[in-house]
Amino acid sequence: MPKEEAHLKDIRQMRMVKRTKRFSVQPTNIYWQVLGSGSYGGPTSLFLHTDHRRYLFNCGEGTQRLTSQLSISKALAQLEHVFITSKTWRHLGGLPGLCLSVRAAGAPDITIHGPPGCMELYEATKGFVTLFEFDVLSHKEEDGVFEDGAVKVEQVKLVRRVNKACPNLPVNWKGDEQGEWEDYDNTVQAYICHFSPKLGKLDIDKCVDLGVKPGPALGQLKAGKDVTLEDGRLVRSCDVVGDMAPPSSFLVLDVPDLEYLDSLESCESLRKVENLETVFHFSPQEVVTSPKYRKWMEEVGEDVTHILLNESCRGLGLPDVTSYTKKLSMIRGEFFPALVGAGDILAGSDVEEKIKFDQEEFNTSVMQGVTGLRVNVRPSNLQKIDFSEVVKYDEQVMLKEMMEGSKVTEPSDREEYVKMIREDLKYAENFSPDPVKNLTAQLAVIDGVKLPLVEKTGSSSSGQYPIVTFLGTGSSVPSKYRNVSAILVETEPGSFLLLDCGEGTASQLVRM
Repeated sequence: MPKEEAHLKDIRQMRMVKRTKRFSVQPTNIYWQVLGSGSYGGPTSLFLHTDHRRYLFNCGEGTQRLTSQLSISKALAQLEHVFITSKTWRHLGGLPGLCLSVRAAGAPDITIHGPPGCMELYEATKGFVTLFEFDVLSHKEEDGVFEDGAVKVEQVKLVRRVNKACPNLPVNWKGDEQGEWEDYDNTVQAYICHFSPKLGKLDIDKCVDLGVKPGPALGQLKAGKDVTLEDGRLVRSCDVVGDMAPPSSFLVLDVPDLEYLDSLESCESLRKVENLETVFHFSPQEVVTSPKYRKWMEEVGEDVTHILLNESCRGLGLPDVTSYTKKLSMIRGEFFPALVGAGDILAGSDVEEKIKFDQEEFNTSVMQGVTGLRVNVRPSNLQKIDFSEVVKYDEQVMLKEMMEGSKVTEPSDREEYVKMIREDLKYAENFSPDPVKNLTAQLAVIDGVKLPLVEKTGSSSSGQYPIVTFLGTGSSVPSKYRNVSAILVETEPGSFLLLDCGEGTASQLVRM
C-alpha cells in the first residue's frame, strides 16, 4: 500500500462539505469521453464530465491506469458515482483499483449502481484493499431513480430468456460451508441519462443599454418572459438571453448475449427514449451484428448516433507506453522488443474513417469507440463528435524527443543533450559486460580455462532459457509507463510461469 499523504484527510473533509451543497442549476459544460474502448485485452469504461461532478459507466480491469493517459487522474476527486451494466469481470474488474485512486485523489466516498451482486466484489476484496476513511456506498433499486441536479439516470432491467446456471462445484468443495451455489441472478441494467433544458445566459450589458433596471425584471427576462418598461417599451427575452440548451438523452446499453434479445425487443422504455442523441453499446459484436439487434438500432431513430465499446474496437489506449518502449528499444533492442499487439492509432491517420462502420451494413450512423473520443452535449454550438483528444502514437515526435531533445527548452541544454544522447547510444550499442567481473569468469582466468563468448543478442534468439519478461514493475500503483507487478517466465518454448498478477496483466500480455 502507498503511504497516506497528510493533506488527504483535509481534502476529503472539504469534498464532503462541498457535496452536501447540491447544485440545482443545470451545468453549462457536459460531455462524454471514452476511456476504455473494450478492445481485446483492454478495459471497458465511459466517463461523463459535468461542471459539478464526474460519473463512470462500467469499470473494466485497467481503467485506473488509463486515467493517466488522458490526464484525468485529478478529476477522480470529483467522481461520485459508478454505474455498472452487468456483474462480469469485464465491466467491474477495475473497481478495487479505481477506489484506491479515487481515495488517493481526495474523494471521501463513491456510490456503486448496478444489478444485484455488484457489491460482492467489494465485499470480497475489502480485507486486503485497504480504504481508510473512504466509504463505498450502494444505490439500490428501492432508492429510486437517481437524480442530482446535473443528470437524471433511469435504470432499465433486462433479463435472460433462459437463466444461466452456475458451473458445477469441484468435488473437494462439496464439504465446505461456502460450497453451495445460490441461484445466479442474470439481470443486467441499461441506463437512460436525461439532461434537462438549460436557459440561456442573460446579457447584462444589453439589458443596461435597453434601460432595464436591476431587480425582478432581470429575473423575468432570464426566465424567458418579456418585460414592459416604465416608459412603455417592450424588452423581449429572446433579445437579451442567449440560446437555450435543449433537453437531451443518452442510452448506455449492454446486452451480454443473444438470450437477452427478447427482453430488449419487448422493452418499450428503451425503444422510445425522448430526445435520444447517442447510444453507447457495451454489447459484444456477436450481439450487435445479429438481425434482431440491428433492427432495434434502426427503430430507435435515424438521427441517433451509435458508438460501440466492444471487442470490435482497436487499440489498448496507451500509446505513450509504445513510445516509451520504442525509445528503450533504440538503446538495447534485444531487451525491449516492439509491442506488436498495442494496436495504436497512428498520427496522421483519419480517425473518423478508421472507426466508422459501413453505412450499408447498419443503415444508421455507427462508429467504434476509441480512447479519448468525446461526445459533446453542452455547449450546443460545439461539434457533437470530437476526435481532438483521441490518443495517437506519433513515431516522428518520439524520434525528435529522443534524438533532438524537442522537449528541452533551453537551446544550450538541447545542444548538450543531443551530443550526450549520441554518445550514450553508441556506448550502449557496443557495450559488453567485462567477463573478468563475473566470478565464474574470474575463476576460469585463474585456472587458465577459456570460456566461450556470450552473444550480445537476446536470450530468445540465442535459444537460452529461461526468458524473463517484466510485465509490470510499478509495485502496487500503476502509472502511464509502468504497470503493477507481474513477471512472465518462459521456462522452455511455449511453457510459461507467471509470478504475481497485478491488475492489467492481461492487457500487458496482449500488448506484447
